[in-house]
Amino acid sequence: MAFEFSGPVPPDPVEAMVFDGELTGNRVYVLGSHLPCATSVETGQLLTLRTMDASGNQIREGTRAEDLDQTALFPVTGPVAVRGVRAGDTVGMHVHDVRLADEAYCWTRPGIGFGPDFGYHLRRIDLRRPLWPGLPDLSLELTPHVGTIGVLPSARRLARDLGSYGGNLDSVEIGPGSTVWVTAHSDGGGVFAGDVHASIGDAEICGTGLEAAAEVDLTITARRDWSSKYPVVERAGRAWMVAIGSTVDEALRLGCAELIELLASHLRVDKAESYLLVAQLLEARICQVVNPRASIALSLRQGLDACLMPPAMPGVRQSHPDIRRFS
Repeated sequence: MAFEFSGPVPPDPVEAMVFDGELTGNRVYVLGSHLPCATSVETGQLLTLRTMDASGNQIREGTRAEDLDQTALFPVTGPVAVRGVRAGDTVGMHVHDVRLADEAYCWTRPGIGFGPDFGYHLRRIDLRRPLWPGLPDLSLELTPHVGTIGVLPSARRLARDLGSYGGNLDSVEIGPGSTVWVTAHSDGGGVFAGDVHASIGDAEICGTGLEAAAEVDLTITARRDWSSKYPVVERAGRAWMVAIGSTVDEALRLGCAELIELLASHLRVDKAESYLLVAQLLEARICQVVNPRASIALSLRQGLDACLMPPAMPGVRQSHPDIRRFS
């Protein structure tokens, strides 16, 4: 069932500040085809999105739960129209770089998370020396990645929801060098990004990763000769399909059904044979269990993840001369 917007009305997008392919200031909380794009780019043009952390940069040391503006939580930056993209196209968003701010915050509060309710609790991490406070021997491995990325859905959805258009996928694979493939629901696509993490554990059980403000450098491509039911992430020669369901069990069941279909077609075998093969070769990583719908990244070993990838063609540029530094 589609997750429909309800609850307090978030603020309108603030005035966009756009220059030379860079977008900052245009924060949105509810996505949909009703939303005007702040600017537009050509395919292959470098686009830099400056994102706030998942709290809307509200949570800092000393911040109390009662101080939080609930309507300002979980902003994303965008949307940006891509000239030439049409509804139904498969849009590839190549992540060139993710530049983090110097600090990140991990927190939990009542109403989010998958585990016990410990109330409101937070920690600040200095990303220049990522040691856990009070545990000087515990250094965190940083894996910068974009938690939320996609194009505008046709129906109104909260920014923290997800679907074939992308959204709050929370896959650690969406880091520098990755390409995220999603389905455009409207002409122009309407690219957005936010919810950047410095690191995250599988399933995001407390409701957050290491949440950080960031700059995300993207280029966009589009193709009409291939499509995918679910978002697909390509990185370092591997492909992961991000399956989505109301629960992890449902996401796994739906995702495996799609894998069986794709592998059967790829190998030209019947679906019963494909079912047995998927059972032996499956890799599964729970992305998150704390949002309106769960997400799980699925792949196949021994090179058979090729069934998830688009047919070979000149792809998105792997580097770009105009990459900037966080400031």
